[in-house]
Amino acid sequence: MGPRLTLAILVLLTGCSDHGASTRPDVASPSASPAATTQTTATTQSAEHRGEPDRTTPAERWAEPPVSHLLAVHHDDTRASARTTAVELATPGPVAGDERSWPALPLERWPGHFTFPASHDGGPHYAVARPDGERFSLVWAAVGDAAADRTVDLGPRAPAALLVAGTHVLAGIDNIVGEADFEPPVPTFRELHTRPEMPRGKAYDLLTRTGDWVIAIDDIVMPIYADGLRLGPGGRARHEVGFELPGAINGTYRYAALHRTGPDTGVLYAIVSYGIMDGSGQDLARLPVEGGRTTSGFELILNSGGHPNVLEEHVDRGTGKPTALTAGSTFTPWTGLALLEDPAGLRHVLLAAGARGLLVLDPEVGPTTKAETIELGGPCYDVRAVGARVFALVEGAVVELHTVDGHLREHARASMPAGFAQWAR
Repeated sequence: MGPRLTLAILVLLTGCSDHGASTRPDVASPSASPAATTQTTATTQSAEHRGEPDRTTPAERWAEPPVSHLLAVHHDDTRASARTTAVELATPGPVAGDERSWPALPLERWPGHFTFPASHDGGPHYAVARPDGERFSLVWAAVGDAAADRTVDLGPRAPAALLVAGTHVLAGIDNIVGEADFEPPVPTFRELHTRPEMPRGKAYDLLTRTGDWVIAIDDIVMPIYADGLRLGPGGRARHEVGFELPGAINGTYRYAALHRTGPDTGVLYAIVSYGIMDGSGQDLARLPVEGGRTTSGFELILNSGGHPNVLEEHVDRGTGKPTALTAGSTFTPWTGLALLEDPAGLRHVLLAAGARGLLVLDPEVGPTTKAETIELGGPCYDVRAVGARVFALVEGAVVELHTVDGHLREHARASMPAGFAQWAR
């Protein structure tokens, strides 16, 4: 029995990982409130999932807002403050706006470390979480107008992740997906869905969306819980289905992006980092989705080796040298994930890979996939795709790329203050 299999069995039996520090506050899982108990359960599916026709009218459906800006974030987990700047997607190229400073959220289980949940859907507003005494608030901030901030109280539990959709904001708070509504004059917050089987210390740390389809992901310690939600007018969400994602030996889901091929079918791409007995590395998993849930669940261990839908980069613990890379000769973490789509379908999977630059991969990723490398004049920290336009964050700049003769090429570049290394999503 190999070391990976032995450790996989140990993790599955104990429900623990060797990560000594969580990026989430250590708070008790709340019991469901009376309002929460009326929400759809994890096993209940909508009419759409039961194969019934969609009888909603256009006015009852989600309408995707136009994307005019992207929000760049400057924060590292040892600093008690963060900065944001809205980048206008102008023509002929992007334009960085004014900076704003924000307090970050202290991590109770990791003294001296902080997190900064922020989200932006490309519209005129974005959301950030901030500490408010012994409680936490959600700020609905207007691009370019700090005086127009609106807030809503989230209670004593810190959010792990946010997702802006129209005038609504989803928040992962422990085993709850909550929803703030900023459409009325006085904003409100409600517990949208509770996953009672999620134990204390786990939380929805990762929220990803395509159109009206949202997947909320608990990122660490098997089983990896996930839930599908659907957006209605203005972004108001409803819960549809609960499921479990494939696990990873001592692994953490870092990034996720959803490619849609039908109402509840598609592919979930996920980056998972890990550290095991024979080394450390990262996986890019291509997970088919049918009926709103991935076709593989907890029975699949992503970093057990050789799965046809998993691309793995690995560094040997003994030598400190990489034994598998998709590009280049030196291992660097993948710190951003984007999908470049067009009317014909998914063209490329894009990975921000630090000093290796921007990596461009075929969507049918697998163990032997090799990436095209695009040098951007500095480390590539994050990447977003907006229609046919690609925006990469590099040190001191944002770079816009377009497809020319089937390959991404630099189109424009705008200077930014150093240290902005993340796009809010």
